[in-house]
Amino acid sequence: MTGENVDAMVAALRTTADQLEEAPAGAIRRIPVKLAARVAGVTEAQMRRRCEQNVYGVDVGGYGFKNGGRWEVVIAPFIASLPVSALSRVNSINRAWMRD
Repeated sequence: MTGENVDAMVAALRTTADQLEEAPAGAIRRIPVKLAARVAGVTEAQMRRRCEQNVYGVDVGGYGFKNGGRWEVVIAPFIASLPVSALSRVNSINRAWMRD
């Protein structure tokens, strides 16, 4: 990684951390499985399987959240589970998500 990439990644992580701190106490921010799969670099089926294996509030560090019949991903524990190489994809997804 170049110095510019590292600086951009640090800025993205700070922005994400600021957004998480601004959330009201007890609020959880979730993203669809499709976006989480893109960030993790896996298929949607693999991401759903990961959600089933890492249920939010049940498993330590779990991020899968069942909303009705659909899985969603709680972003804070999900980001903590990612390798550093995937964090640049978190930034691009986060920017797109915030525009919507």
